Amino acid sequence: MKWLLYILLLANLATFFWHYQPGLFRIESGQQALLDADGASVPQLVLLREYQAKKQVGQNNVVATASCFNLGPFSQRKDVQQINHELRAKGIAASIRMSKDKSRPGYWVLIPASQDRRAARRVIARLKEKKVKDYFLVATGSQKNAISLGVFSRPDLAQKQLKIIKKLGFDVSVSQVDLPKREYWLEWPATGTPLGAEMLSRWYKAYPGIGSTRIACHEISPSD
Repeated sequence: MKWLLYILLLANLATFFWHYQPGLFRIESGQQALLDADGASVPQLVLLREYQAKKQVGQNNVVATASCFNLGPFSQRKDVQQINHELRAKGIAASIRMSKDKSRPGYWVLIPASQDRRAARRVIARLKEKKVKDYFLVATGSQKNAISLGVFSRPDLAQKQLKIIKKLGFDVSVSQVDLPKREYWLEWPATGTPLGAEMLSRWYKAYPGIGSTRIACHEISPSD
């Protein structure tokens, strides 16, 4: 009887493994297709050191700043445009950047402030009679009710205007004021070959005060 029981038990175990072995030891073709379809959306296991390495690479890409060659400053826009054309002829796409960080002296020609707005308008009426067209009434500030006759970058031009208006019978003065100093720079990506020493030397002689440096690029577009 014991041998018979052992034989039946072995038969049952064999039947069990025969029916359930596919599910335990392999994935059916339909199930594999389902995993393949969803596999793209299943998160992958990433080691901590791998994650930190990828994060560091991403941060380096964000922090990294492109560098540019920088040439200037030029005081006249026409000069920087001329150099820009020469660079373009050599296949260099440069950009013109203007800054107003400094100040320069200006010379303000004006008829001193009248007692009130009505008196200032009487002065304007006299200017019109004398055929003077370039003027405006100062409405606010320390020179309120004065008549401006122009702001000049050169003192000789201011003195010339002063003499003209004085001859017409007006009391005129010149005050020195600060004007924004416009400076122009050329920038282009520092990915190509730097300019030759001979070309730079020629520009240095033609435009005293300019220099060439390498700086972080500004967000500007190529221009004439």
